[in-house]
Amino acid sequence: MRETTSALEWFNALPRLFLLMALAVLWAALLSTSAVQRVFRPLVEPRLDWLRAVPAAAGLTVGTGRGAR
Repeated sequence: MRETTSALEWFNALPRLFLLMALAVLWAALLSTSAVQRVFRPLVEPRLDWLRAVPAAAGLTVGTGRGAR
């Protein structure tokens, strides 16, 4: 990216670099809001109830003690 774009030239000035850092902090703050977390949680942390239900549907008992099958 450094060699194929002229964006690096635009950020050579110190005020523009501070603007970029401020935008990065604001973007991180926006992405950490509860509304964004609520919308994207199913994609990041999907529920795996269907995965745990497979052994029960097959008639198998899930456990680790003596007699567990």
